Amino acid sequence: MMNNFGSILPLLCFLMYFMPGHLVVAPPPPPPSAHPSRTICMSGCLCIADGTVDCIGKKIDTFPSGLPNTIHHLSLQNNMIEEIPSLELSRLSELQTLNLQNNLINSNGLAGDSFKSLSNLEYLYLANNRLIVAPQYLPESLISIDLAANQIARIPAPAFKKKPALRSLYLHNNKLTDAGIPAGMLESSNNLEVLILSSNLLQTVPQGLPSSVYRLHLQNNQLKRLPSGVFENMNFLRELYLQNNNLTNDKLENKALWGAQHLEFLDLSRNQFVHVPQDLPSSLVVLHLERNHLVRADARGLGRLTALEYLVLNHNRLSTQGLGAAGLRRMKQLHTLHLHSNRLRKVPYGLPQGLRALMLLHNQINEVRSTDFESSPNITDLNLSFNILKSNRVHPKAFSSLTNLLNLDLSGNRFTELPTGLPESLQVVKMEMNRLKAIRDDQLAAFGTLKELYLATNLLSSSSLGTRAWNGLHSLQILDLSHNSLTEIPAKLPPSLEYLHLEDNDINHIPNTAFQQTLNLKGIYMRYNRLRAGSISDKVFEGLTQLQALDFTGNPGWDKEQKDKKSNNEGNESTTEHMHTG
Repeated sequence: MMNNFGSILPLLCFLMYFMPGHLVVAPPPPPPSAHPSRTICMSGCLCIADGTVDCIGKKIDTFPSGLPNTIHHLSLQNNMIEEIPSLELSRLSELQTLNLQNNLINSNGLAGDSFKSLSNLEYLYLANNRLIVAPQYLPESLISIDLAANQIARIPAPAFKKKPALRSLYLHNNKLTDAGIPAGMLESSNNLEVLILSSNLLQTVPQGLPSSVYRLHLQNNQLKRLPSGVFENMNFLRELYLQNNNLTNDKLENKALWGAQHLEFLDLSRNQFVHVPQDLPSSLVVLHLERNHLVRADARGLGRLTALEYLVLNHNRLSTQGLGAAGLRRMKQLHTLHLHSNRLRKVPYGLPQGLRALMLLHNQINEVRSTDFESSPNITDLNLSFNILKSNRVHPKAFSSLTNLLNLDLSGNRFTELPTGLPESLQVVKMEMNRLKAIRDDQLAAFGTLKELYLATNLLSSSSLGTRAWNGLHSLQILDLSHNSLTEIPAKLPPSLEYLHLEDNDINHIPNTAFQQTLNLKGIYMRYNRLRAGSISDKVFEGLTQLQALDFTGNPGWDKEQKDKKSNNEGNESTTEHMHTG
């Protein structure tokens, strides 16, 4: 077995290096052996004994002549070739991989039967050229064909028919219309798995696609209608990309997707749906419906999606009433729900028990009730940022059922104090851009697992921080107090702290003892305070052996002093000069 693997390893490596970066990577060619015999072919091309010819980016403007007819892999990408001479190409009867992407090849310079005689060709890369018509006759041996990013408007009828070995076909970023795709385009190509037709000008789904297709990309077209049975018998289809078309509810006919009974991933984002389409396959695991015009997402559309795990509904027009509890409750496998940028005024009813990530940012939520999260105790990530929540509109027990909560984002609201009753399991809390006025003594004492606390852009002053404000934060690594009104370094910071953000405050003095308890600090950020040049003793930073970044940019005279020090003491840097100041 190992001997067989060694014989194909060169081919695998070559293709991985020369592939154009598409979604499906064909099995590629190998690196040369440690000491291969090499021959300079032409214009600096490299010929390797294993049958590989490498002419990448050599400014070649003509197809090389006189190449050995025994070569297996020829790479000519990133050149200026305009024409492929059929006679010269036909000599290369052993060729398995031909990479011509990113040249200047046009259809006049490529005869329809140029590749027909290459009976061993498996990988053909012609992306990023100037073709307006696909090659008419291609060998049946092909496994992968890449014609992306040309100007192809027409596919000749024989082009992709009767290709039993074909696994992937890339036709995206062309100018294909319905008229340019012949009936039965892929007839008898019954092993095709990946078909990429995105970013063309199609108005309908091509008919007669092989039932073997696993992934189908039709996004960024002009599709207006999905007729009933359009995907009939496509039993192997698992991923379908239809985003950014012109699809509406009345043009998505009942049972249009029923033929794809094993579909798991469906992207219908950036269309014109006003409610979740009915009759979607019950097999769906991931559903994207963001950036439509949804006003309703209830049991009629969601009720049968009992296998759904990931649902994206952001950037729509959903209100609390339009989001039916019955539909959500039935999705017992759902773990991630994106509802941000809608018109919700309350937390949705009927959240599934298995939910772990809930994104509710950028809505109009003005209240969190005691029962809102009782049905979903397994949430670990909750984002309620940029709503209109106030301290007195969040029930003290609103989060008490979320005993597994790790990340909570309440930024961009109207809190004047930290919410009470937050779960002790929290590791990250974000409260930036609120109206917090104080952090009381021992208010955070229960949060021994908290690692990151973001309090930037509030109304905090040094006098409003209790002397024991940080008591109990034994795991805290990041503390962000930037953009407040502090006049001094906060006292009794946790010894575990690694990064301290104090940018844009009013701090004008740093005592020598400021960081004696925080010897693990790696970064201190104090841009735009009132620290005058020369007012900071080097003793302030004694013992901070882990310190990597020290930023005082924007303080009065600081930048000038650092420049003067650097010019006067070049080559003899002090501790602070080692640190980042810009």
